[in-house]
Amino acid sequence: MKQILNVVIGNGPVWQVNASETRLGPSPQLQTPETIAGKLVDLSLEEILKIKFGNEASVSFEGASYRFTRLEKDGSFELQRQ
Repeated sequence: MKQILNVVIGNGPVWQVNASETRLGPSPQLQTPETIAGKLVDLSLEEILKIKFGNEASVSFEGASYRFTRLEKDGSFELQRQ
């Protein structure tokens, strides 16, 4: 499944990032998932590293806030809902 994630680093601009191979983790009924895993696509290694090591990178998906618990150089990631 392909999704669009909104990524913000600190107080910077919002990046709309494509994520492929996404797997949505368990969620309470009618709410957003607790976890999301997948792979960021169409980003350079420099952009991935900027997100990985950026100050307080946060992600928004379907109105919920997430934090990266894992982000690899190939774009593979895991998110945990805040």
